Amino acid sequence: MKVDLSTFPKTLPDVRKIEGDVFTIWTPLKDFFLSNGLKLWVQSGTSYVRPPDGRPRTPDGFVYRYSCDDDEPSEFRQITPMIHPARTTDGRDVIIRLVSIGDSGANHREALQRLATGNVASVIGNHCVPVLQWIVLEDIHFAVQPLLSYIDQSTLYCYENVQDLINTIHQMLEALQFCHERLVAHMDIFSGNWLSNFHTSGKEATDFYEPLAEGARRKPFRSLFPFKIYLNDLECAVCFDTDSDPSSRVFSRPPIPNYGRTIPREMRSGLPYDPFPVDIWQLAGLIEQVPGFEHLPDALVEFVGRMRRECVEDRPSAKEAIAQLQALRLNLSAEELQAPVEW
Repeated sequence: MKVDLSTFPKTLPDVRKIEGDVFTIWTPLKDFFLSNGLKLWVQSGTSYVRPPDGRPRTPDGFVYRYSCDDDEPSEFRQITPMIHPARTTDGRDVIIRLVSIGDSGANHREALQRLATGNVASVIGNHCVPVLQWIVLEDIHFAVQPLLSYIDQSTLYCYENVQDLINTIHQMLEALQFCHERLVAHMDIFSGNWLSNFHTSGKEATDFYEPLAEGARRKPFRSLFPFKIYLNDLECAVCFDTDSDPSSRVFSRPPIPNYGRTIPREMRSGLPYDPFPVDIWQLAGLIEQVPGFEHLPDALVEFVGRMRRECVEDRPSAKEAIAQLQALRLNLSAEELQAPVEW
């Protein structure tokens, strides 16, 4: 169908500059998406959207939820113009993500096509949010992805014990290994870019980071269901051709303008650098933010410290880190694995 794009931003940086009304670029496209079987969620207040009809979400295999909120209406806080929730004709809830405009965002498009599109999306060990459908409007590419948790469960909920934390770290490293083996460096491994297969209503009876009474234990969460963590937001991804010379797989600048992230020493040098160890360094920094990190078993603290080392050559690869973590787990006693993660 014909769509007037005369006022649509010409580049992704132009989209990111939008302040205030984050719905501006989506409202004129409502009929276009409807013609593709997607009904945009409707605005509810200044920054929230809700489903466009009263139907419960059709089960799609991507999220679990507590029984206490199975009929609760959903709301989604719309804080960026880059994405918008929608509902399919058969009632599945999805996210429409603006991926690229012309060459702007081509790296993101390549990363999603390589890691999350087609059969590769269901390969064991892949934690990238899958692309269910690509929608193209002239030179604009949108990816349709399942609506997962609204926020980052990797840091939101308390860990039951050390074993629970190790399991989560293993999934995170598995996600990086999958990307790196396909020559994609994520370059934005920070809080907010990890989602999970859990529906977040905000009313569930789960422990947040609040002090426990002496002798009390955290309520179980991740052990209650097949918890899976997903790696999201590949906007900063750096991709190399599969037939490229390994010596050529270097980068010499921040992945996007106005990067605004804490960066390791090699990115500050101004010289070409290997982007894959950057992911390891960033993940270690995220793990170090877990409340009570300094009280974890020494072996686990030292393991994360190796991932955070300033010298690139001293950091393990994702594959090496997984092997080291597995060995570490085997060497911890049952008492250490069941110890609480508290500050």
